[in-house]
Formats: sequence, C-alpha cells, structure tokens
Amino acid sequence: MSRPVSGVERLWLAAARIAAPFANQIVVEGEGTLPSDEALALAIAAASTAMPGARYRLTGFGRGLRWAPGAPPVPVLRVEPRWDARSDAGAPWLREPLDPRRGPAVAVVAVPGDTPRLVFRSLHALMDGRGTELFARGVFAALRGENVVPADGDGTTDLDVAGPGAVEPVVAASCPSALPGTGKALAVTWRRRTVAGSGRRIVARLALALAARTDSPAACRIDVPVDLRAFAPDHASTGNLTGIVRLPVAAGLAPWAEPAGVDALSAELRHRIGRGDAQAFVRRAAELGSTPIALMTSVGRTRAQQRLQSGRYETTATISNLGRVELAGLSGGPFQARSAFWIPPGNPGLPLFVTVSGGPAGLELAASAPVDLAADGRLDSLLDVLEAAC
Repeated sequence: MSRPVSGVERLWLAAARIAAPFANQIVVEGEGTLPSDEALALAIAAASTAMPGARYRLTGFGRGLRWAPGAPPVPVLRVEPRWDARSDAGAPWLREPLDPRRGPAVAVVAVPGDTPRLVFRSLHALMDGRGTELFARGVFAALRGENVVPADGDGTTDLDVAGPGAVEPVVAASCPSALPGTGKALAVTWRRRTVAGSGRRIVARLALALAARTDSPAACRIDVPVDLRAFAPDHASTGNLTGIVRLPVAAGLAPWAEPAGVDALSAELRHRIGRGDAQAFVRRAAELGSTPIALMTSVGRTRAQQRLQSGRYETTATISNLGRVELAGLSGGPFQARSAFWIPPGNPGLPLFVTVSGGPAGLELAASAPVDLAADGRLDSLLDVLEAAC
C-alpha cells in the first residue's frame, strides 16, 4: 500500500540533497559471528514482505509525491573490518547516498571482526529512527526463525497521527552553538562515547550542559524528537511518525549539576509534550505540501551557509533520547547483540545532533556536527562536557 509523502519527509528529502546521506544508521555490536550473506538476504526479504515500507520508492511530483512499492531488494554490503565504530573514520560506506527515486532507500552493512557489527541504514525521508529499529528487529526475528510482525499496512502518515490543531510558529535563527566558531563546509562528522550513567532526566541534563557551554547570553533552544507512535498504538509503521518539541533553555539557568534546574527543565519538557507541541511541528511542516523539493533544497542550502557563517541557528542542538535498548530482539542466528547505538543523521544547518541510548555497558552517546565546527578537537571536548553531565 502506498502513502503520500508528508511535509516532514519533504524537509528530509531536501536535507539529503544538501548533505547526503541524511540517514538513520543503527549500529548493533555483538559477539559470535555474523550471519552469512545468504541468511541475511532471506531474513531481509521476510522483514521486507511484512514491512513493505522498506522497499518503497519515491513516485510522482509536486503534491502528488508518494512512497510506493517497487524499489529493488534491500542489499547487504560486507565490508573490511577496519572500523572501530567510534567515529566515521574508516567507514566511507556510511556516507553513501540512498536513492529515494530508484531505491533502495534502505541498506544493511555487515562488518566482521573481533566485535562483529550489523548496521541498518535508511533514508530519513523514508523512515525515522524508530521505524528503522522496527525493521532491524524484523530482520533479527526472521534470523531467529520467528514470524515478523507486520507494519505499514494502512498508509499512515505523521499528519494522520497529529490530527487537526495548532501549528507551530516559525522560529528565528537566534540561538548560539555550544561549538565555538563558524564554517563554510556543508559536510558533517560524528563521534561516539560509551559512558557511565543512569539515563534519568538525561535530556534535561544534556540540554543544561550545552547551554552552559555556549559563549552567548542569548537563550538556547533544544529540539527533542518525540515518537508519535505513543499517540497511535494501532498504527505499526516504519515511516516518519516523529514530531519535535522545541525546548527553550534560558541563559543563566542553574548548571546541569543543580537538581532543581534539571527537575524544572524535565517538567517543562513533559508539559510541552502533553500540550501537543510535537504534533504542532508536524502540522507546520505539512504546509510545505506545494513547495518543490528543488526550491526547498536551494533555500535550505543557502540558510545552512548563512547559519554556519553567522554562528546563529534556529536551534542550539537536537537531543534524541532512544531509551534503554532491548538487545535480545537485536540478536539472531550466531550473532548475539551486546550494545547498540544510533549515528545522528547530521545537517550543516544544525550545529549539533546528539543521540543517547542505554544498555548493559552504560549510556551510548553519539554526536554529529558540521566538520568546521567539530575540527581541532572541539567536538571531542564537547563530548567530555556531555559525558560529565551523564
């Protein structure tokens, strides 16, 4: 069953043109051995049958853009084990674009070695992070010989879940970055840390740490993705069912170590989720339904360059909390998962994107940033600050 391309997905299509791949990339690390390419291909085929969104491709034009069946099978790429999964160094295949028109817009990468890894990649315009995880869990279910739970059967979009209501107001590019300096390059890089921490009120603690790091009295704004599936439990979808809450963090707030400041910001985030801010973001994006992707790309590229050169952005950072990862569902065949993390998609017009998730080894922190802002150890230094906040 096909479905229309939503406003949020149009934004992500433009983002992928500005700085490819703009993809969700979930890395599952484990022990044992990786399944064979043949076993993976069979499991991927079973998951793709139950979740046809994995083989959608872009059709139509203008308001008639749709995701429809017809993409080639999801491929498996087996690469040399020269990657430590701590950064993008040694993994050029992570930067490979995913083609929305011809497809496939989903891929699986097998990385053998002392720590075997499976990487599930999806074009963000087609899937969100939770949707990609749902597909990955389907593949592992097939590897375990289990039936894959179906999804994507009703053509649900984020706007269907959001329903009618208020539209988020346009925000100004007035926020400082926690990474000093400016830049020109429209490329991003990332780093990862595994740190001790409970994950309790983690978004508030990281947000306050970032605000304290900025060198400006201007207020910060932190974007927090919210999975709208919680509001639509009857809709199983691999698509983009994620809204965004924009959380203001005023200059001069207590530092992250102050419990009162953490509690107050956590309460404000819950309040904004409860009043429907994430859905309001989706409704505003829906107003882009008649805007050509080429025009959105041109405007987005220009704005990204302006933001990098001025050091002022619509948001200080995005912080995506994926919670504690259930690893049994990401194991199958001869492979047993021991950790998993999300590589932030990254965008040159966004100074920082942080993902955080929990596992047996502690918290997995990954942060992406434009290459000019990350250079000279600045992103590593910022991760030191975030690690301390955990």
